[in-house]
Amino acid sequence: MNEPSVFSVSDVNEIIKQNLQEHSLLSDVSIVGEVFSYSQPSSGHKYFTLKDDYSQISCVMFNGQYNKTNSGGNFIVEGSKIICKGYFDIYFQYGKLQLNVNRVKAEGEGSLQAAFEELKARLENEGLFDESRKRYLPEFPKKIVAITSSTGSVIEDMKNVLARRYPIGELLLIPVSVQGENSVDDICDAFLTTNHMSDVDVIILARGGGSIEDLWSFNDERVAKAIYGSKHPVVSAIGHETDYTIADYVADYRAPTPSVAAEIVAPFVTNIIDKITEKISTGEKLLRNKLDEKVYQLDLNLEKINNNYPNFVDLRKYIYNLLSNVDLIINQSIRSKKENIKNFKNSISILNPKKTLKRGFALVRNKNGKIIDSTSNISLGERLSFELSDGSAITEVKEINNDDK
Repeated sequence: MNEPSVFSVSDVNEIIKQNLQEHSLLSDVSIVGEVFSYSQPSSGHKYFTLKDDYSQISCVMFNGQYNKTNSGGNFIVEGSKIICKGYFDIYFQYGKLQLNVNRVKAEGEGSLQAAFEELKARLENEGLFDESRKRYLPEFPKKIVAITSSTGSVIEDMKNVLARRYPIGELLLIPVSVQGENSVDDICDAFLTTNHMSDVDVIILARGGGSIEDLWSFNDERVAKAIYGSKHPVVSAIGHETDYTIADYVADYRAPTPSVAAEIVAPFVTNIIDKITEKISTGEKLLRNKLDEKVYQLDLNLEKINNNYPNFVDLRKYIYNLLSNVDLIINQSIRSKKENIKNFKNSISILNPKKTLKRGFALVRNKNGKIIDSTSNISLGERLSFELSDGSAITEVKEINNDDK
């Protein structure tokens, strides 16, 4: 009778590992369960256990996988119910079976919506949504900060709106990831940066449309508290008009789209001129009414004096001459103000970059949206965008020539 084969521990583990890799189901499997025993050491790997009512499975999501966009690693939260996609392997040193996770998603939108409602209720109870703490937007902002992706249509749409409506305002882009594992940290860091900037007038936090999973970073408690702690007014513009995120409830103002957000913070320059003109016109009417009232009272008093003291006729003529001079001075002042408004309109028209672009010039920006006005601000190989009168183009710097050399 043959004795059964004797294997070393390593041999057995190797056989198990090979069988797991060759098994079609276990090499690509999706498992639903509840997260517990979650930990993330300094290595960045995520270790957790998936369980149901009867059993449990050890899981790991390695740092390299976690940092991939759309891996869904931010859904791994203690007590949450998730679906993990990956493959089974054996931790060779200890012979431990584990699921190597490469993709995570919440178990349907129902659980995401439940998590959203729970966080919304808690933050509302903490006072983060109170209308009394929300700030007014500045009427004429000088510096507008956009916290959004440096690529895509969102930032370009906002640039176009501001160039058309409010060319005298400055738009500063702080580029961030708007979805994926790094997005929450990026957004929080951006608000921390703006809190150290004293010349910011208003902030637009923007992202284009997407699924509830795509927008989930804006439902993160850390982002909500970063908005709440902002030293400057914040306008949120996340997704489409029907999309509401926690960020929208915390922000000082919510816009249905990024383009509308730009319109909200940037008044039409022509509207500014109209307001100034209206105020001057109103002041002119009030001044004339006051003057007419005083002239009427003076007429009554002079009539009394003339009736009782005939020798005061010369005084009456003197006062009338004086009033005529006052009226002349007022008219000259009004004409001067109107001329100033006309000059202001001409200056605004000259400042409009679109008119300059139509004459064959181009507006050059770096990847952060900053305008380039000197060769000292560019480097070889850098990609620049050229804004022309009818669109834009991307180019790469091949050679730099300095006129001073």
